[in-house]
Amino acid sequence: MTTTLIRKSIKLMTSNLLKPIPYKIKDSENGKDYYFITDKGYRYNLYYTDAQGYFGDNPIGENSLTFGLELVGGELPRGIDPRIGATVAKFLAGTFNADTTLTILYVCDTKDEREFKRETRFDRWFKEYNDGSVVQRKIANKAKLPAYLFYHVNHPNPKAVDNAVLEITEKINQYLP
Repeated sequence: MTTTLIRKSIKLMTSNLLKPIPYKIKDSENGKDYYFITDKGYRYNLYYTDAQGYFGDNPIGENSLTFGLELVGGELPRGIDPRIGATVAKFLAGTFNADTTLTILYVCDTKDEREFKRETRFDRWFKEYNDGSVVQRKIANKAKLPAYLFYHVNHPNPKAVDNAVLEITEKINQYLP
């Protein structure tokens, strides 16, 4: 039994050592958003906006945000930088650890028709870097618009979150032919 515990501890320590170190997140010049700069000099903005309008009468709407990640200027970097995913995961987890009543809506940007690549990357980041404190709910819809609702594992009203996922799905679907 002791051998099993030691092996599990070593495995956990090794897996944590192999995870990339997140970039340093800084306050942006406007005082509302955040940013980080990659080793290759790319700047990414991290921001939240009010999401209450998405939730109608659902009580979680009062404490809900949308999340955005934006590359500032330039072309998309080539290759994969695992530190970006680690940084985004740390940012979201930090937000939820500060307020477990929050819900955060993330809709993959469609302006350049790369929403499904964003979805794949975001899914991978979530699986690789989530520390277990954040729950991810995919919002399935007829448009196949990649969208997620995130909340803290100890959210005080998970039933309202489940209802919100259904309500947002209905809203998206009602605007489709």
